[in-house]
Amino acid sequence: MSAVQSIFDKTKELLTKASEPVSKEMREELIQKLDSLLDEREPFLRQLAAPFSALEEKQLEQIASWNIELVERMTSIKEDIQKDLVNVKKAKTHTVKYVNPYQSVSIDGMFYDKRN
Repeated sequence: MSAVQSIFDKTKELLTKASEPVSKEMREELIQKLDSLLDEREPFLRQLAAPFSALEEKQLEQIASWNIELVERMTSIKEDIQKDLVNVKKAKTHTVKYVNPYQSVSIDGMFYDKRN
């Protein structure tokens, strides 16, 4: 099997995995699977060498378009994780303020009493 065919297969598998709907609980497993597939694909990328046959060139074009789609999907997963982290941080802040509402009271100014 040529390096191009191996890259084609791994990229197709990556895109299929990244396209699956995933719950928050299963997100970590998905990320680990995507990471392992990327690690498996990397050695084949290093083996790429010209010249390529017409079939291999078509496969490389398809791989390039899949990579763009894959980056978009992985970026979407990253953004979902970032939103969840922000929500957790907000919830933590609200919980702390609810438990002890006067903990973070700041003194804004001063009052001077002038008497003669």
